[in-house]
Order: sequence, then structure tokens, then C-alpha cells
Amino acid sequence: MAFLGRDPFSGSQKAVFRRRRRRSSSALTVPEIVKQKILPWVTLVLGGLVVIAGTTAMFKSIYRPNGLTINTILVPKTLSDRGLSSTAVSERLRDSIEKIAEDASYKLQQPPGELPDITVPGTSISIQKFVELASTWFPDEWHRSISGEIVTNDQASTSFTVTLRLNGKSLSRATINESNLNGELDRVMREFSIKVMEEINLYLAATALIMDNKFDQAEDRVDEILSVYPPNSPKVRAAWNLKGYIAEHRGELSSAIKYYRTANTSTSLTNLAGILEKECQSDISRCDELQLRNIYSEAIALNKNSAHAHYVFGIYLYNLGLKMSVPDDTHNIVLVHVMHGLYNLVQKSIEETYSTFEKRDADLSHLMEQHRHIYDAIERHDPIAARNALVTHLGFIRENASR
Repeated sequence: MAFLGRDPFSGSQKAVFRRRRRRSSSALTVPEIVKQKILPWVTLVLGGLVVIAGTTAMFKSIYRPNGLTINTILVPKTLSDRGLSSTAVSERLRDSIEKIAEDASYKLQQPPGELPDITVPGTSISIQKFVELASTWFPDEWHRSISGEIVTNDQASTSFTVTLRLNGKSLSRATINESNLNGELDRVMREFSIKVMEEINLYLAATALIMDNKFDQAEDRVDEILSVYPPNSPKVRAAWNLKGYIAEHRGELSSAIKYYRTANTSTSLTNLAGILEKECQSDISRCDELQLRNIYSEAIALNKNSAHAHYVFGIYLYNLGLKMSVPDDTHNIVLVHVMHGLYNLVQKSIEETYSTFEKRDADLSHLMEQHRHIYDAIERHDPIAARNALVTHLGFIRENASR
């Protein structure tokens, strides 16, 4: 760099070129080292982590084989003015689909595998909408999306056509009448929900058809499950239970017993014991009380947290106790009628209490623990402990049943 200075050899003042010595890195201050050497690498690493996290989150949002997004279902203004907005219709479809899973859990058998993960995005621009748009570029199995619309069929708006599509492909179409709009819409949503389940979860589709008493269609779905999955799959065992349930409600008890034994699940064994208990009531000579107790005990052992297994076993023991305390052959007609009347009242009360607690997981866990304490005390032949455990149990029911 040129600068004005005195030449030490000539004594004259003239421009002299001198090379400025570069400052060594060891002379850099700490802030300069951080700014020049560390900060760029930190920024690069953090940027890479953000990109990786964003890509992973996007992939997880798109790759959801069990995911189901219900997009906005367009509705005409006449329906929107009556409170049936696009969001309301989408949520009604979601509720209908979720009810299928709920009925399967509490009335038949807990569905094997994961339940559908249902999303109803809002009408505004959101990340979910961006994900939904991006998912159209990937295979249908990665994510499923429902869209559709309701259109009027006439100027008077007395009938409407409901159309739904799954991943852009027509799923179903139905007509509803204005005279019974809500009832017709509920019926259509139920039919659509079953069709959706037939595409994403055959087991839930079968249970929904069973609950609607469409046993032939349900059996077709069950047979499809049995033909697709390996014999030891939980889905196959659950399907055998459904097959037994269908046979039982058709009156084909021998087939039902065979199917329930093949399933060998907690629910199927309680169903099997129920058939055998009815046979005991109709023909005492065919009754094997020890076999019944073993089946109920095995059902509880397979799923110790099953409220249904504990409940039906308790009812069986109550029936057995009443039968032993007041047999019909006492020839005391009044006493027999009084005790049977009390039995019916107590059984009804138990059923109502059970229906109250069956969907409260926290309360059910308490009840199961109390049942174990009562059972253990009886098994130890400890009447004082059994009485105390029973008093605690009844007090808990009294305090929580009305919630």
C-alpha cells in the first residue's frame, strides 16, 4: 500500500511502498473469532437441522396410511342459512365415522391396530391445506382425503344430491329430501361412513354392518379379512369373533361356538360363555358350571383390564348365587318370585352402572382394582377383608355413578 513517508536512504520525502503485515489469527479478539469462524458453522448446522425437521414433519403429515382428512364439503346457501354450513357437514361426517369405531370398541371387540386418525381442517389457509395439496402428488395409500359437495336438485330446494369423493375418486352419491333434512343427512352420512371404512378398515366396516343388522354384507367383509391376513394375526382372531357373533344372531349356535373358540380372545370367550350359560338356563342337564367358570376366568386372564369380561362374569356369579340360595324347587312360590324380582332389579341397576362407567378409562381402572381386591379376599377365605373391599367398592360406585 502506498503512503507518504521519508526514504531513510535518500533523505528525501517521496512515496514509499510498504507491505502491511497481516495480523495473525492469534491476534484476533474473541468476538471476532466467534463472528468469523464459529457463527457461520453454527448457522449452517442450525439451518440444516431446520430443513431436516421440516422435511420430516412434512413427510409424517403426508405419509399417514391411517390418516383421513375430511375437507370442506361445499353446501348451497339455502342449507348454510339453516345452520348446515360446510364445516358442520364435515364434522357430522367425522362424528359418524368415529361412532363406528366407538361401537366396535364397546359393543363388539376393540378394533385391532390403529383407529383412523381423522382431521377436519378449517376453511382458512393453513399448513394442513398445504400438506393436503402436496399429498395429491403421492400414492393414495399414503394418505386419504374426502371431499364433496351438496347441490340443490330444483329451484324450490326441496331435494339435494350429496356427492363424496375419496382421493378425488367418486365414492358415493345419494339424494336427501328437505322434509326430513337432518334425518336424511344422518342416514346418508352413515352409509358414506361405512363405504369409507370399506376402503381403509375392513374390520370397522364389518362391525358397522353388524350394528345395522346387515349380516350378509358383514360376513362378506369378515371373509375378506380371513382370506387376506395370516392366521395368527390379531385381525384374523378379531374377525373370527365377528363371524361367531353373526352366527349367534342367526341362531346358528354350534357354528358360533366353533368360531368363538377359534378366535380365542377375551371378548370371544365371554360371548362363548354367554351361549353356554343360556343353555344352562334352558336345560340344567347340559350345564357344566365348572366349564363356565373356567371360560370366564380365561377371558379375564386374556385381558385383565376388560370391563366387559369382569361385568359378565360378575353377572354369572350373581345368577349362580341366587340359584344356590333360593332354588326353584323349594316350592315356596312367593319367595321364588320375590327373589327373582329382586334379581331383575339388581341386574338392571348393574347394567345401568356399567354403561355409566364403561367409557371412563380412569374410573374403570379403579373398578378393576377393587374387583381384584374383592376376588383375592374371597379366594383367601378372608370374610372381613372381602367385606371391607366390597364396602369400598360400593362407596366408590355411589360417589361416581352420577357424574
